[in-house]
Amino acid sequence: MKGVGWCGCAGISFRDFFLSCPTLKHIKSMNLDPDRPLTLEDLENVKPIFISNAVVNRWRRTTSPAEPDYEALLMSPHGIERLDRPPHEREFEGKLMPEDIYLSDAMATSAAAVDHHMGALEVGEEIFKDLKVTLGIAMGTSLVGDPRKQKSRNLCLQIFPFFIEIIRVSPLLFAYGHYFFTGHDDYLTIGVFLFFFLLLLLTVLALVPTGSENPTRLERIARYFAVHTPYISYVRKTLGILNQGPNPPPVLRLSDGGHVENLGILPLLKLRLKRIVSVYGGRAASEQAFCDTLLNALEMARKKLRCSFTGMDGRDISEDIRVNLVERTPGNQPRSYRFKVHYFDKDPEGDGDHKVGESEVLFLAPRHPNKGIKMTEPMTWKDALNDIDEDLEESRWGSGPELLAKEVDRLTFCCCECCHGNTCQGFSEGICGAFPQHSTSNQFYTPTMFATYHREGYRACLEAKAAEFLNEQSTATLSVDRVRLEEVVDETTTSV
Repeated sequence: MKGVGWCGCAGISFRDFFLSCPTLKHIKSMNLDPDRPLTLEDLENVKPIFISNAVVNRWRRTTSPAEPDYEALLMSPHGIERLDRPPHEREFEGKLMPEDIYLSDAMATSAAAVDHHMGALEVGEEIFKDLKVTLGIAMGTSLVGDPRKQKSRNLCLQIFPFFIEIIRVSPLLFAYGHYFFTGHDDYLTIGVFLFFFLLLLLTVLALVPTGSENPTRLERIARYFAVHTPYISYVRKTLGILNQGPNPPPVLRLSDGGHVENLGILPLLKLRLKRIVSVYGGRAASEQAFCDTLLNALEMARKKLRCSFTGMDGRDISEDIRVNLVERTPGNQPRSYRFKVHYFDKDPEGDGDHKVGESEVLFLAPRHPNKGIKMTEPMTWKDALNDIDEDLEESRWGSGPELLAKEVDRLTFCCCECCHGNTCQGFSEGICGAFPQHSTSNQFYTPTMFATYHREGYRACLEAKAAEFLNEQSTATLSVDRVRLEEVVDETTTSV
C-alpha cells in the first residue's frame, strides 16, 4: 500500500510478473540456499500442500481418435501425474520428480492465457497457432519429460547436439565462404541443396511417432533429437505432432489448467475429499455462462472420475442449479450454492460401479452489489471480526464487508490507481470486464481492487457460512479458481 507513487504504478516490479519469486527472508526461514531457485520438493513439509493444476498438450494415452489430445497434469510435492492416470500406472515415476519442477514454472503456468497449444480452447485458436509458434508468442512452459535420463548421458551425447547444429549449417557456410574468397559460385547450388536435404532428414525424424510403452531404437533417437535439436522441436510444435501412448512426450507442453476446466475442482474430487469449497474467479458473459462453467466441470468429473452429483434435497443437479442460480433475479442472487458428490469405483468383479463415499461442495460466487442479496443490517469490520483482534483502517478497507455499487463501478481498466474512474465504464468493461468479473488476463491488481475483492470474498463467506461448513467435518478443502486450500485433520493442500 506504501510507495505506489502519484499514479499508483510505482509499486509495480518484477515480482508482479514472477509471482512465485520468494523473498530472501522467506528462503532463509526455510533453511534453503538463497542462491538456488525453489522447486516443488522444497515445499514437501510446507502446509498447505501446494498442487499445480496445469494442462499437458499434444499427448494422447491411447491411439483412439475419440480421446482428447490434452489432459490435466497435477504437480505437487508428493508426485506428478495425469488426471486420468490409472491407479496401476505411474508414468513419471523415476523420470520427472518434484525436485525437477521449479516452483516458478508450476505457479506461473496458470497465467498462460496465450500459448501455442490451448487444450480445450485450441479449436477457436487453431488459425493463430502457426503465427504464435513463428513469433514465439506463448506463456506456457516446456518441460523435459525425462530430465534424469538426459543428465545421466555421457559427455559425448551431451555435446553432440552442438555438432548437429554446426553440420546443419555447414553446407551454406562452406558454399558462401568459397564464393566470397574465390568469386566462383560453383558450390552454391550444391551447398543450398545439401542444406535443404539435411532439413528434410531432420523433418522426417521429427515425424517419427513417440509415446509407445516399449520404444524402438528409431523412436529413442527421435526422442533424443526432439529434446536437444531446436529445429525438430519447432517442427513438432508447428505441425502439432501427437505423442500417442503411455510413455510421456520427450518435451511436455504445459499451459493453464483452465484450458481443461476453469474451476480446478477435478484434482480435489480425485482426492475424494469430504468438504470442498470452490470459488469462481473468472469472467462470464451471462448468468447461464457463469453456471455452465460449474456444469462443465461436473460433467468432466462424471466421465473421468466416476462421480455423481445431486442437490442437497436429492434433486437433479442441472435442474437445481437452474432454479437456485440461473433464474434468480438481480438483487436476489445468492453468493453460494451447495450440493452433494457421490464417489464411485468400478466393480472389479463385474461391469457395474459401487459407491465408496460422499462429499459436499460449497460453490461461492462473488456478486455485484446490485445483484447479490443484501444484508438485513449494515455490518462494520468490528462486528464482522469480533473474534479477531484486528483493526482494519476504513480508508483502505471500507467500513465493512458489504460493498456499494459506486465503489465497484469505478474500478475501470485496473492497471493503476489513476485508471479508476466513472467516465469510461462502458469502454473499460468491453476490454477488461467489470466487477466482480474482471478479466484474469490482466495480472495487475491495484490496492483498491485488492481491497474490494477482499471485501466481496469475505461477504460471500459470511453469507455462505463457509467457516461452519468447513468445521462440520474434520476434513476440509478450499478451492479458489487458481488457488485451493485443503485441510485434512492437521494437513492442508493448496492447488493452483
